[in-house]
Amino acid sequence: MTDKDGVNEIPSIFLHLAGAEGKPQTVELSAWSFIVETTQEIYKVVTAKLFGVVPISAAVDTGKKKKICTASFGPQEYNTVQNGPVWILGAPMFYATTIAYDLGAKDQKAQIAFVEGPCTACNATASLLSSGSDTRPSSSQHHKNKPLRHLSGPIRDSGVDVNRPL
Repeated sequence: MTDKDGVNEIPSIFLHLAGAEGKPQTVELSAWSFIVETTQEIYKVVTAKLFGVVPISAAVDTGKKKKICTASFGPQEYNTVQNGPVWILGAPMFYATTIAYDLGAKDQKAQIAFVEGPCTACNATASLLSSGSDTRPSSSQHHKNKPLRHLSGPIRDSGVDVNRPL
């Protein structure tokens, strides 16, 4: 990473979403929202011959670690009978946007909204979907000078059992 751009030298990912009504929305996930810094053990590959004949190789932990950067999301096959393929939008989405929920009244459907930028204080005129123009900076501009998040501990795989309903 360069000192000037930091993690923002990695391009953003743009998700193109649409609700039940088909109204499209593009959500920007800046590199800051989906890249984390962590450490990884360094292994040394040792090759030997078992019984002096059969060659074998094994990875041996050196006790040393190196700093790495990695994406905080990955592929997962999750298909449902009712809705088809499912995407789980986790922490990167929460870092990139303010997520608003509206459970709806008895005769209304629940709604979710993704609003660019950090959460702002609610007031009497707050609503789920903004009717005015949003002048907040884009996701990549908002996090331009923030340090990369550090993940202590191993990178975690998804714990969702894709063979069972949520």
